[in-house]
Amino acid sequence: MQIVQTVFGVFHHFELARELSERGHLRRVYSTWPWARLKREGLARDKVETFPWLHVPEYLAARAPVDLTWLRDPLGYANAVTFDRWTESQLKRSLRRGGRIDALIGISGSSLRAGALIQRAGGVFICDRGSTHQRYQEQILGDEFRRWGVNTPPSDPRDTRREEAIYAACDAITVPSTAA
Repeated sequence: MQIVQTVFGVFHHFELARELSERGHLRRVYSTWPWARLKREGLARDKVETFPWLHVPEYLAARAPVDLTWLRDPLGYANAVTFDRWTESQLKRSLRRGGRIDALIGISGSSLRAGALIQRAGGVFICDRGSTHQRYQEQILGDEFRRWGVNTPPSDPRDTRREEAIYAACDAITVPSTAA
């Protein structure tokens, strides 16, 4: 079985990638972090492809000494959409060369187009939701934002629509707990 993964950054996907690689099942992991950060994750370079062009600026904007929400939210959404299109193009090239991909495991929000491509090619698309449902998460954050007087929406509505489109399109959703 040949599996690809898509992930914004690292999260727990590189632990999974190492396990899949040890068993001969990892085709490739696609990440939005640069290789300079990912090389410490213990995977061979030929198993990792990176698209850091929007995630790194988003990450830096989140750590700026001033509120750059106006920049972070559009960068975050653009990162999700562009990373998905880039990953889709990488997977198309691999499939054209005769590569087999049996499953794509994508962190939620990352693989609407790429997952559909793998499904059309006969594979399985698994959404890895590392938390509760997007709308429940927004509800909890919204309550806390109001409690603390934070006057910012908990998430970009485009992200919510994208998440829910992925939930509807994928073959399975993994979650980390029964509460999620």
